[in-house]
Formats: sequence, structure tokens, C-alpha cells
Amino acid sequence: MAKRRPAPPVGRIVTGDCVRVMDRWRGMTVDAIVTSPPYPRIRREYGYWTEAAWLTWMRRVVRSCERLLKANGSMVFIIGPNSRKSGRLAPWPYQFVLDVWGMGLNLIQDVYWVKVCRIPTGRVRDGLLRDAVEWCVWIGPPDCYRDQQAVLWEYSDSMKRLIDLGRRGKLLDVRKQSPSSHSVNKATFGRDRGGASPMNVLATINAGREADGHPAAFPEALAAFWVKYICPPRGIVLDPCVGSGTTCAVAQRLGRRWIGIDRLAEYSRKARRRIRRQNTTRS
Repeated sequence: MAKRRPAPPVGRIVTGDCVRVMDRWRGMTVDAIVTSPPYPRIRREYGYWTEAAWLTWMRRVVRSCERLLKANGSMVFIIGPNSRKSGRLAPWPYQFVLDVWGMGLNLIQDVYWVKVCRIPTGRVRDGLLRDAVEWCVWIGPPDCYRDQQAVLWEYSDSMKRLIDLGRRGKLLDVRKQSPSSHSVNKATFGRDRGGASPMNVLATINAGREADGHPAAFPEALAAFWVKYICPPRGIVLDPCVGSGTTCAVAQRLGRRWIGIDRLAEYSRKARRRIRRQNTTRS
């Protein structure tokens, strides 16, 4: 009789290879996965991958994550294209997306993260544009859990005026003031949802002091968007490449449960310390 796998250890940062660690746990136990895996062709203290080796590894990561997700759960991999040389883009992000389709998985929507404070790199000196966009590769069933109400954007002043006119039944005035030529949906301006539905481009500043020396951390604002959007209250968020602990720290602050994995003991310690410091500050 096969030994039953244990449930994932909620509220813990585990050190080890994420695929081996995840494959030890019971399946269909996690609500959402939000992570920024290491990229190929970049030497870091946590390793180096060729493009081919990275794609092979990521197929294993995705399968392990898929097994852990509940039926209506989804996962987000934050990846940023890089170049083989200035003027020659590396194809691995595109191949990763094709691999996801080839594995029979569903891409829910194309979503992008814009780093509005991105500093110029050497490619700018070569006359190229500044690298500022990364992909949020969102994988899961078409009807996955998502709470748009939790991530509404604040209305612009002009939209607030349109909503007020709609509430007062002045739809003719609404059409005159509409900033586009599209027809106006009466229901849209007849009620106030409390904010505007977000676009699929998410702009934040870069990670700051919360990175704790990690060379490739992503900002808390980006993690907060995804945690609020795709993980229900008191749900479980997993980050299999936890790094500086951003996803776990944000999840805890937002009332979600969390699990983190990192292959380096140094980053596991930093992530634990960050969460303890956050708990101390809140208490």
C-alpha cells in the first residue's frame, strides 16, 4: 500500500529543490501559486541554466505546481525576456508559453508587469529601448477563482463625473462627455462598483528595501495584486522560488496562508527573518 503524502506545511519556508519538495506533498491542496523563477543565461548564486536546461526544468516545475493546485486554482509565473546579445532577443520566454500549451494547460489571459522606474542598461547605449516589461504567465482553468472586486483601480476624476451623471439619469450628458466614441452602457454609469476594472498591464515601482539584498526581487505591490486577485481569503498561496519572501510576507499581511520553497538556505533564512520582522512590527 502506497504511503500517503503529507499536506504542504502551511506557514513554513522549506529549503530544497522545489520540484522534489512539492512532489512529496499531497495534491490539490493549494489555492494559488505566485512566483518569479530564476531566468536562464544569468549567473546567480542560486545557479545557472542554459535555455534548454531551463525549459526542461520549468516543465517539471509547472507539472508539480499543477498537481498541488485545487481544481479552481491558478498559477502565475513572472518572467522577463533577456537577450543573447544586444539586438538579439533570447526566445526562451516564448518557448515557455508554447510549452505550456503543448502540455495541455490553459493560458487564462496575457498580463504584463511594467517597471516604471527601470534604469537604463547597456542596450540603451546601442540605441535600443529600455527594458521595462515582464510577463505574468497566468495558467489555470478558464473558470479559475478570481475576485475582480478585490483589485479594482481607483476611478479617474473624469470617470467619477460620468458616474455621477449616470446616477442622476443624465445619459445624454454622459455620452457627450464620454472620452471615447464607443456607446455608453447605461448600467456602467448607473451604479458605482467602487473602482474601475483593471487593465492587463500592471505598473509598479521596482522592489526596494524589502528585497533584503536579493538581486532579482519583485515588488510587494505586484505580489499583492495577484494574491488578492486569485487567492480567496484564508486560502493558501505557494511560492516555489521564494527568494526574499515577498509573496509569503504579502500573503500573510492580506490574511492568506502561505508556503515558500527556496533551494538556498541563505534566502530561506532571509525570508523567515522578513516574516518574523513583519509580525513583530504588526504586533
